Amino acid sequence: PLADNQAAFVYLGFSGVMVRTAKSAVIVDPANLLLEKDITAFQGKSVDAILYTHSHGDHFDLETAVKFFKATGASIGAESQVAQALKRGGAIPADKILDFGNIPDRHDVRIAGEQVFIHGNPA
Repeated sequence: PLADNQAAFVYLGFSGVMVRTAKSAVIVDPANLLLEKDITAFQGKSVDAILYTHSHGDHFDLETAVKFFKATGASIGAESQVAQALKRGGAIPADKILDFGNIPDRHDVRIAGEQVFIHGNPA
């Protein structure tokens, strides 16, 4: 168990990471390097949110996103391209897909996002 002032970071492959505190857990950019058994290991675990920063393949994979949602039931925060892809996929209820900045506070964690531009293009 973690103390109130501790955080644990778990690398999930590519750009994926899980950040866990004593009260919350957030998964960021779980792409597609995890095995099915790795994803199902999250079944029934407390995950407050799954976040996708952008649509590049090393950050987002639709099939993996659906598997993580089914395993955790966690709300998904994403930038607009990813949110649109998730909604088009239809496997995740639209009310569980949130734009960055509209993610509800959970416990002691506040999650917000800000769009950045790389070489003049949205990241």
